[in-house]
This record gives sequence, C-alpha cells and structure tokens, in this order.
Amino acid sequence: HYAALDGRHEIVQLLVDRMPQEALTWTAKSGYRMTALHCAIWRLDTQSSRHHETVKVLVDRMSQEALMTKDDSEKTPLHRAAESRHLGIVQLLLDRMPQEALTAQDSCQSTALHCAARSGNLEIVKALVDKMPQEALMAQDNWGMTALHWVAIFGHLETGKVLVDRMPQEALSIPN
Repeated sequence: HYAALDGRHEIVQLLVDRMPQEALTWTAKSGYRMTALHCAIWRLDTQSSRHHETVKVLVDRMSQEALMTKDDSEKTPLHRAAESRHLGIVQLLLDRMPQEALTAQDSCQSTALHCAARSGNLEIVKALVDKMPQEALMAQDNWGMTALHWVAIFGHLETGKVLVDRMPQEALSIPN
C-alpha cells in the first residue's frame, strides 16, 4: 500500500509478481480501507507518471473481481478515477472492469458517472456514457439526484449536452 501510495511502481511490480492474486484485494487496516489500487489512484492528483505506471502495474495483474473491490466509502477504483479526473486511467479501468462497474454505487448511492458529472469532466463523462446502458443514466443517489442534476447544479453545459443526448425521454422528467 505504501509503495502504491508513493507511486513506486518498480517496488509494486516486484511485490505483485510474488504475491498471491487475492492479496491484491486486501485493504489497509488503517485509514480508508483502500486497496493498493485505490491508493495509487488517490494520488494521481500529483500528476506524477510514477502513479500512472503504478496503476497500470496493478490493473494488469488484477482480476475483474479484484477490480471491483470497494473502499470504506464503498467506492470502486472506477469511482476514484472518475473523481481524480484522469481519463487515461478511467479508460484503462473501463477496458478491464466488468460491465457492472458502470452501475456500482458507493455509500451515497453515487455511480462513477455521478462523480465525473459533479466535476464536469466532459471526456470522462463521454467515456462512461459510451459504455453504459441507457437506463443506468437515470441512477439516483441518496439525494435523489441523477448525474444530470449534478451537472445542472454546477453549470457544466457541455457535459449536460452529452447526458441529455443519451438519456431516455423519461429521465428528463425525474423531479428534484
């Protein structure tokens, strides 16, 4: 976990080559109950290429099931990547994670799309929407908000256009 958190991809590679597969789903016993992958994604905001490499090393070794491991906020690595606003990592995860990753909800019932919509990250929203079943665009969080509600609250016009173009007509009449 410490090596992933600090972007030490060479050490992470050394360890994962010798660890049992199930060890990649282990969560830290202190802090936020994150896997090594959650830790590496969490630190992507440093813009260090080391963290990108660390994420790739971990994702390449993890099974689809392991990629669905949730942290203490019930967030999958896809939630964390959508929040971190890193399109390349989101695309890497989308290519490897099972389809249910797109509809996985965290402790607030938010999907990765909710996370990306709040930040208004147009490219990540497009990447998620392109892979999502249309009905998943209507998912509501604990506050009854869809991704479109969050886009409207934060004024992300271009992101809103992408969502409106893909949403079924009945989604545009969800009250809130």
